[in-house]
Amino acid sequence: MSKSYTNPTFFEDALQLSTSSFKRQLSAEGCINTGSIQWSNGSGINYLVNMIENTPYIQLDYNIGEKPIKYKVNLTSIPSNLGCGKLWYFLCPHTGKRCQKLHCINGYFLHRSAFNNAMYKIQSSSKKWREFQKGIKLSDKATAAYNETRKKYFKNHYKDKITKRGLRLIKAIEKSNDSDLLNVIRRL
Repeated sequence: MSKSYTNPTFFEDALQLSTSSFKRQLSAEGCINTGSIQWSNGSGINYLVNMIENTPYIQLDYNIGEKPIKYKVNLTSIPSNLGCGKLWYFLCPHTGKRCQKLHCINGYFLHRSAFNNAMYKIQSSSKKWREFQKGIKLSDKATAAYNETRKKYFKNHYKDKITKRGLRLIKAIEKSNDSDLLNVIRRL
């Protein structure tokens, strides 16, 4: 059974800021950089990245309607697991949680846990519908794999050994057969 209708806000529909948007500015330690980001809906935001101070931060400056909003979002980093460089994170101004993506709902860019009535679109779907969509995706992958095996110069064996590509396609076809899409459709 799906969740009851509460008129939720979806994270996919909200404006988002990601640390990957500031990759160049965050790698230039000891500098102050400014810039702006424009979204496809016409919204925009100006920012200032301050990497000089002990606690680096991004200052956001934008308007919601006629109301100007300006505040700081602190940054933190951890060493990369590859041993080269750092991974940068926002520290949510409301919750203090470390995250790589901030969502703008009700005028402020915050961590997703700061919003009570927001969810991802998939969360509003029923379990049966999610199972059905999963089965369709598996079926589509199997169809694409089958079509690839029927191409003119496709070889699934080389010197009497199965190729990696052939093995991958066979697994995709077998996985679809295991999902039993017809049973999912019958339960709907």
